[in-house]
Parts: sequence; C-alpha cells; structure tokens
Amino acid sequence: MKYVFVTGFLAVLWAYINMYQLEVALFDIGMDKVEYAVENAAHDAALQVDEDMIANNKVLFVKSKADKTFRETMMANLKIDQDLKPIHSTILEQPIKLLDVQYIDNSYINPLTSKLVTYPFIYQYRGDKRLERTVFGPSIVYVIETTFYKSEEPHQFVVIQEYKK
Repeated sequence: MKYVFVTGFLAVLWAYINMYQLEVALFDIGMDKVEYAVENAAHDAALQVDEDMIANNKVLFVKSKADKTFRETMMANLKIDQDLKPIHSTILEQPIKLLDVQYIDNSYINPLTSKLVTYPFIYQYRGDKRLERTVFGPSIVYVIETTFYKSEEPHQFVVIQEYKK
C-alpha cells in the first residue's frame, strides 16, 4: 500500500513540475516575441523620415507615419489589434501600453535647456524603471509595458533606434 502512495505522490510531483516548466517556457517565449516585435517595430518606425530634410543633412521623423508603421509591425509580429490589445493570445494577458514615445530628431527640444537638442544627448526615462542612455544621433525611443500569461506584474521593454553620426 505504501508503494501506491509513493507512486501517487511522485505522479503528482511530476505533473506539477511539468506544469511549472510549461509556464516558464510560455513566459520565455512571450518575452522573446515581444522583444523581437518591439525592436523591429522601432526599426521600421525609424525609417519614416522626411526625405527632403535628409538632403539637407538633417533627420526629421514623420511622426504620424512612424506611429502607424510601429503599430503595423507590432500587429504583424504579435496577435494584437490596432489598439495593441491581444487577440486570442495565450502569451499576452493585457494590452501593450506605450509608456513613452520620443522622437529625438533635429526638431527635438531638450526639456532641460529648452533649446534644440545637440548630440551626444542623454535621454532620461523616469517611470517605474529609471533609465538614462546617451544617444549620439537622431533616435526614436519606445518604452512599452505588458503583462504576460500567469504573470502578476507587468514587464517593461525599452528600445532606442538610433542614427549615429
């Protein structure tokens, strides 16, 4: 009889370990997918520049096109709609929130000096996670937040796509 209890206990332990391993794998896949999606979306958005300004050796992002391109690339890489809400997703539990979007180009006003930005420039994000990063040329910054399947707290991703001079 004791072998039946031991075997039953081991079977329950085996099932619990396998379920935990599945949850960890889903979380890792979700992190990788979101990171890949936001990096590619930021890259695609950074390509939306004013061609006439490039001829004058200045980078000026076309913000409406960049935002649209960012959302389209995110939709192409994740199962989300135009509002960044998951569609029948087993990975994402809540919509993706855009916490900060900055277009640091030749028309960007430095919030500390109230003058046009000069490079190198120190970008600072002061949300839940503080971030300081030096950018050496025109850049697009996206700070997003989402909650994954069976995760209790949201996770933030920071992507900076930069044109270096």
